[in-house]
Amino acid sequence: MDTSNIKDIFVYIYSYKEPSLLEFVNSIIENSSKTNRLHFYISDQNNLTRLRQFSEHKNVFYEVIWWDELLSPLHYLKKCLNENSSRQYDYALLLKQHINLPKNWDTELINSLPESSVLSGTGAYNISIDKYFYVKKTEKETKQISQTSYIDRNFIFGKFDSISKIEIPNQLKYHGEEEYISISLLNNDIQIYSLPSGYYEKISPPIHERGYVPFSLNHNYNEVIDLLKNNTTSKLVYLNPQSFISATGIKVEELCPLPFDFNDIEYDRHSHLDTVGGRRYIEKLNAVS
Repeated sequence: MDTSNIKDIFVYIYSYKEPSLLEFVNSIIENSSKTNRLHFYISDQNNLTRLRQFSEHKNVFYEVIWWDELLSPLHYLKKCLNENSSRQYDYALLLKQHINLPKNWDTELINSLPESSVLSGTGAYNISIDKYFYVKKTEKETKQISQTSYIDRNFIFGKFDSISKIEIPNQLKYHGEEEYISISLLNNDIQIYSLPSGYYEKISPPIHERGYVPFSLNHNYNEVIDLLKNNTTSKLVYLNPQSFISATGIKVEELCPLPFDFNDIEYDRHSHLDTVGGRRYIEKLNAVS
C-alpha cells in the first residue's frame, strides 16, 4: 500500500457543553475520505466527564474541563499546541462549534488550501463597528474561496506549521480573539481565506448566543481595542496591527473602549492556599495539663 500521500491531520475541538459531542466527532470521521490519519484532541468544558464515550476511539485524547472553570478556552488550545509541537502533523483543524462537514472534507480542504494561508469561516465579509465597542463581520454569499484577512474562531484549517506560528492570546477569553489571531497570522505572512458560503452546516450556536458561560466574554477585550486604536497594549504580546487594519478596512477611529471593567477575578480554584487558613483547626494540638 502506497502511504506517501497519507497526511496526518491534527483536529482540536474546544467544546462548551455541546450535547452531541460524540456525534460531532463521529461525523467528522465518517465524512472524511478515510485516506488520511485524524488525530483528535478534545477539551470538553462540561458538568460531566464523557471519557467513557471516547474510550474506544483510536487517536482521541480527551480531557474534561469542569463547566465553571474560569480559564480562557485559548489556554487549553495553547497547551495542546505546545505539547504537540514536535509531532510531525501535516495539517491542523481547529473547531469551536458543532458543524457538519461535507463528504471528503479532508481532501477537499487540502486541495483547496492556497499557499502560505489558512482557511477560516465561510463567505466574504463586510466589516463594520457594532454598537461602538465591537467589530462586526457580516457575511456576504459567495461561491468561491475569498481572501478575508479575518479568521472565524469556530473553524480554522491550515498546515500545522502555519497554525503553530499563531501567537495564542490566552489573556483573552472570547471578544478580541479573532482580531488578535488574525493580526498574528498576517504578521507571519500567512493569508486568511474563507470557504464558499454553505460549505458546512452549523449545528450549534456560537458561545456568545448560549446564555450563561462561567467566564467573562469581554475579559481583557479593551487591550485589543487599545492595540487597534493606539498601537499599544500592556497585557498582550505586542503585535503590529497595521497590516490587519489595512487589509480589512476596519474604521478603528469608530471603536470605543468598554466603559467598565469586565475582567474576571484572577483566581485559581485549584490553589492550595484555601486550605492554609483552616489547618490550625484540624492539626494535632499538644498540651500540658
